[in-house]
Amino acid sequence: MNSSGNGGTTAAGRRAFLKRAALVTGAAAAGGTTGTVTAQEGQSYDGWLANTSNFDGTYDYTGQDQVTVWVGASGNGGNLAFGPAAIRVDPGTEVVWEWTGKGGTHNVVDNAGNFESDTYSQAGETYSRTFESEGTYKYLCVPHQSMGMKGVVVVGGSGGLDPSEFEKPASASGSGDGNGAGGDGSSNGGNGRPISLEAALMVTSVAIAFLSPIMFGLFLMFDDSDDTAAAE
Repeated sequence: MNSSGNGGTTAAGRRAFLKRAALVTGAAAAGGTTGTVTAQEGQSYDGWLANTSNFDGTYDYTGQDQVTVWVGASGNGGNLAFGPAAIRVDPGTEVVWEWTGKGGTHNVVDNAGNFESDTYSQAGETYSRTFESEGTYKYLCVPHQSMGMKGVVVVGGSGGLDPSEFEKPASASGSGDGNGAGGDGSSNGGNGRPISLEAALMVTSVAIAFLSPIMFGLFLMFDDSDDTAAAE
């Protein structure tokens, strides 16, 4: 009896264990599926960044008062990207878009019509907006939208990639506060760049070439004067 009773109890316990395991497994599978779908939906922001080649995740800039996004960063087959493509900021943060001067003409246009910049192609141009309300703001460059030049600003929440891992565009690496000329190589009397040795030599050569005939003419004139004086 005792042996039979223990066997019945063991069988009942085994069935209960298997039932609980099945329930837990099913719940975990359901939870895992839901989490995966949510992650996949959020990963490209409902497909908004699906064809944006430089999108590698959302960079977490929370805790910063001002964040720079580069316009004309490398991506989408050229300098046709916003860099970073997706950022997270706190409410009240000012986002500054700065043009690198590469990739042609760009602008920044909110997909929902909340904001829009002018169209620029020159390095160092900027457009800024302070985001006060939490939400996800999707924007694009109208001339290069079809090529994947899109971006996202997530306001609120936490989590994301380390901003220090983002590599600024080469043309913007010398910019101090994100509002400089962007290093496009153009001359600017107020940019503080030293004159190169090659430029100095070129200026000197041109000056010498210009002054040489004048100096030679003056030499001949004085030489003729001396000869005339000697003859007299």
